[in-house]
Amino acid sequence: MSYLLTNYAENRLVGSPLSSTRTAIKQVCDYLHAHFATDVTLDQLSELAGLSRFHLSRVFRQEIGLSLTAYQTQLRISYAKKLLTEGMAIATVASLTGFYDQSHFGWQFKRRVGVTPGNYRETTVCRKTTSHAIS
Repeated sequence: MSYLLTNYAENRLVGSPLSSTRTAIKQVCDYLHAHFATDVTLDQLSELAGLSRFHLSRVFRQEIGLSLTAYQTQLRISYAKKLLTEGMAIATVASLTGFYDQSHFGWQFKRRVGVTPGNYRETTVCRKTTSHAIS
């Protein structure tokens, strides 16, 4: 029956919309990973994905579980944690990860990680130093 419907029905689907949507979401994720520190607009992403802004926002949240903005912020925080672990200054980390200013960075970081960037840096750098001294 499915063979007959696929090959002979008048209103059959050409291609798989689900796979093309997943491909578009993957392209958007890859782009955000490469450009997380820059201000990426929804228009840029929708053009890249070949989807309307509203449809992209909807399917991205369904597939990834986060809004586009939350996903980009999560990428920024993840990279910031790496830089803080290396002992980099908080203001520099805020700038390199694309936050508006150090205050905005600190607020977002504490909201997502649970501690301030300074506390995070102190605890991770101390742990890193301690583990090197023990080795």
